[in-house]
Amino acid sequence: MANVGWWASNTPLYLADGYRYRSNWRRQQPVRLSTDHRLRHVYAVGSTGSGKSRCVRRLILQDVVTNRGFTLIDPHGDLSREVLASIAELALGPGKATCVETGKLGDKLVVLQPDDQRFGAPSLNLLEIGPGQVAYQIVDAIIGVIREIWPETFGPRLEDVCRHSLLLLSELGLTALEMLPLLSCDAFRAALVARSRNPDLRLYFTEHLGGLRPAEIKT
Repeated sequence: MANVGWWASNTPLYLADGYRYRSNWRRQQPVRLSTDHRLRHVYAVGSTGSGKSRCVRRLILQDVVTNRGFTLIDPHGDLSREVLASIAELALGPGKATCVETGKLGDKLVVLQPDDQRFGAPSLNLLEIGPGQVAYQIVDAIIGVIREIWPETFGPRLEDVCRHSLLLLSELGLTALEMLPLLSCDAFRAALVARSRNPDLRLYFTEHLGGLRPAEIKT
C-alpha cells in the first residue's frame, strides 16, 4: 500500500482496541495489525452478523484519519454508504456542508457507481492518446497483449487487420467497440475510411481489405 504524501502515517491499525483475548480479563490487550502484515493480505472469516464488515469499516476509517490511500469494492453497497457517511462527517463536520467544502473532497475521493446511470457508466478507452504518446505506441502495446494471451491463434493476417483497424479507430477518436462494425459493415467502414487523413490507412482498407472476401475478414 502506497502512502498518500509524506505525511501519511505508518502506525499499526487497531482491529479491536481493548478486547480481551486468551481469557485474560484482568489485562485487556489491544489487537493490532501492522502495515507490514497488512501488505501480505488479510483474510476475514466469520458467519453473517459476526462483524466482518464492521472490522473492515474500522480499518478503513483509520486509513482515512491517518491519510492512507485505499480502494473499496463493495458489491452490496451497505459498507460503502457507511464509509461515505463517515468520510463526510470527518471532512465536512456536522451540519449542512457548503459547495466549497464538498468540492474539496474531489481531490481525495473518487466514487464509481456503475448502477447509477445519472453519471454514466465508468469506462476506459484503450485507444485514447495521452500527452507525449502516439497511436502506434498504444496499438503496439495492445497487439503485444493480444499476442501474449492467444499466441497460437493470433496469426500474421489477424494481427495486420487488428493493427490497421485500431490505428484507424484511434485516429478518429473512437474505441475498440467500433472494431466489429468496422470489419463487418461495408457502409460503416467506408464512412470511417473517408474521414481518415492517413493515406496508408486509406490504402489498406480500400485496396487490401477491400479485396478480401467477408469470410476471410472474419477469420
